[in-house]
Amino acid sequence: MASAAIRRPKKNEAPTLDPDDEERLCPQPEPLSELRVMNRRKVEDTGVTCLNYSNGDVYKGMVRDGKKHGKGLYDFSSGTIYQGEWKNNKMSGLGAMYYENGATYEGEWDNGMREGLGRFVFANGTLYTGSFHRNNFHGWGVYLRKTGYLCQGEWKMNEFFGKGYRYTPSSSKPDTGAAKNGKSEQGVFKRGKLIVDLDEFDTSEVDALVAKAEGVAERAADLSYRVELSYAERDFDFDTQ
Repeated sequence: MASAAIRRPKKNEAPTLDPDDEERLCPQPEPLSELRVMNRRKVEDTGVTCLNYSNGDVYKGMVRDGKKHGKGLYDFSSGTIYQGEWKNNKMSGLGAMYYENGATYEGEWDNGMREGLGRFVFANGTLYTGSFHRNNFHGWGVYLRKTGYLCQGEWKMNEFFGKGYRYTPSSSKPDTGAAKNGKSEQGVFKRGKLIVDLDEFDTSEVDALVAKAEGVAERAADLSYRVELSYAERDFDFDTQ
């Protein structure tokens, strides 16, 4: 039986997220280890195999002791694709997720979740670069919309929470020049609201972390590309179970 073709995400789809809601992320799919493997190829000497799951998901990549482990590509039946590193059946290490609605995440993973440093781009172009915890914006990070709306500072479980700087343009529409006539705020924020006004905010710490996160994201993107070259178009002959 021939393996399923790898589908590339549709980059021109309309965003499914509210562009004005910075607390919402794409749903995080996760490969389910209990899914029945309908077809598989016997593991090669290189430790590479291909698995077709009962729900239509497809995995191509390295395995160890019967588990996804090493570098591999997981094609969800929904259209989302993960390309990167695995540990004991979980997305762990560096990797990239290309969501079915056009959003992307490139960065660090642990136990199947966005964890560590990385870059998340919404389908509508909104960008967050910084620290993640259990799939959430958490720690230092920068959030930027196409309108020029900017939050730079500390985050807590997807909320702008702690010391930071926020810029709100005078218009919610991009490319209007409103970024020159907006409102600047700096101080201590709680759940997105300014509660302590400060004369200045030192951006050096968040700038350093964001630069590091950009580097991690670029390495994850490079690894994703190499995984795709290795496995996406590779043909496997299956043994029917």
